[in-house]
Amino acid sequence: MSQLNLFKKKLSGSHLNIIVSVESAVKISDISVYLVGGTVRDILLDRSPSDLDFLIEGNIDLQYFANLIGGTLLQESRFGTFKIDFNGEIVDFAFSRQEIYPSPGQLPVVKKGTFKEDLYRRDFTINSIAIAIGEDGEFSKIIDPFGGQNDVLEKRIKVLHDKSFQDDPTRILRLFRYSGRLCFDIENSTRNILIRDLHMLDVISSDRLTNELYLILNEESASRAFIQYANHDDKMHLFDGAKIELSNFLKMDHQEVQSSKFSQELKFSILALSIPIEMLDTWVKKFNFNSDFLQILDGVFEINNIRGDLLKTNMNNSDLFALMNKINENVLRACLIIEEFSDLKEFIFLYLNKLKNLSVQLSGKDLIKLGITEGPKIGQILHELHVAKLNEMIFSLDDEKEFVQKINKNNS
Repeated sequence: MSQLNLFKKKLSGSHLNIIVSVESAVKISDISVYLVGGTVRDILLDRSPSDLDFLIEGNIDLQYFANLIGGTLLQESRFGTFKIDFNGEIVDFAFSRQEIYPSPGQLPVVKKGTFKEDLYRRDFTINSIAIAIGEDGEFSKIIDPFGGQNDVLEKRIKVLHDKSFQDDPTRILRLFRYSGRLCFDIENSTRNILIRDLHMLDVISSDRLTNELYLILNEESASRAFIQYANHDDKMHLFDGAKIELSNFLKMDHQEVQSSKFSQELKFSILALSIPIEMLDTWVKKFNFNSDFLQILDGVFEINNIRGDLLKTNMNNSDLFALMNKINENVLRACLIIEEFSDLKEFIFLYLNKLKNLSVQLSGKDLIKLGITEGPKIGQILHELHVAKLNEMIFSLDDEKEFVQKINKNNS
């Protein structure tokens, strides 16, 4: 078996079936199909790719093509890309194209192009390698016009041309994301181009900038990506000049962060807690955050705002609950990790581990059965019950009933 087809051992059974289906369509159509991008890079790294990316050279009706390969056409974009569903697995396809950038940071004007033009428009050499699909789903040859295989072997990231970051400044952030994920170095000439063009981060639209930030935060290796970035950009263009300690980036590797189902939000909380509070409004204007992340920024403002109140002596549990309950939980958990908030740890532990989920057992219907008149008083008594329970004045269901009966008696 050839080296190329030994690569197929890295593919799952479902991926192999998809490739065979695609190849069967190639036989009866006037098109060529290639595996490209991250799929090929991961195979060369002896990793099993998580998804498949196909590039098509030639013309074919999308619905006809989807029917030929036994999939369901899902969506098509104006950039010549489309998705097909193979029994629940979504696969990306694209027609070969070329791109023209009207001005730095803008979305490109996309035209149909040749296969080689498509490889040239890509971000890095390691993502500009293709494998042609031949007879019976076999891999027939590797196409590598820019030396990407050697860069994979040498574990380095290299741009295809010296205007790459000027054409698309989001590639700057993509470079650090790949560097963090793959533990690759930045090739020397690329580093020089990068440092020259870091200011181009300022021209990226809010939507695109935010999307790239989300993608980095979603990586397990987010800390490495951000540290690499900080080591190269002393002006911290991405963070609007905020100087974030490298130690805080490392907090993203904390076990609680990595194991959390809200890992992305926790990492963002660590970032937000690391910037000066007066810059929060600037961040809101700079980025286009979703509602979850805006709540985190509100929580960062609030935790700093109430810090003095939290450190007052003789605060009872209900007062602590009232202050903490309006703060995003991810912000509180991030405070437990960051040393600058160590003075709040005991309060946050108490809230998260005891007070947050402490509730009364009686309901509004139960209060009516105990003789409380239906109306606003029901909510008021439930609140008083909760306060009493937080302050350890009542404990059991019987205590709650007795508490209600006393209130009812005093009001009669």
